[in-house]
Amino acid sequence: MHEKRRSDHKARDLVRMAIANARLIRPLEELTKSVTKEGVGGWRRLAGMSAALGLADQGFETFLVEKEEELGGNLRHIQSTLSGKDVQAFLRDMRKRVTSHPKIQVFHQCRHCGFFRVCG
Repeated sequence: MHEKRRSDHKARDLVRMAIANARLIRPLEELTKSVTKEGVGGWRRLAGMSAALGLADQGFETFLVEKEEELGGNLRHIQSTLSGKDVQAFLRDMRKRVTSHPKIQVFHQCRHCGFFRVCG
């Protein structure tokens, strides 16, 4: 019986403390921050071109830095898959989609030495 009284007393104290704490809580100030929708990629392979298209399709201005004269990486040297699909036709289509996208700028025969990023 004594344990029940102690636990009731403790529960009341906890509720009292929570109410006292809740009285002090104030709403957080809403912060506004402008966002620059830009992305830089040093990708030249298929995955990089896909990532650049994904960013650009979401409205991000995307800069694709390619150290070679043309996009495609090692995929340029593969003619077909094991199942016989034409890899070069796929690569041509991917290049066309990347280079004709209004939100993607491709820089050929370049390399990026460094950049900074801001996470947000």
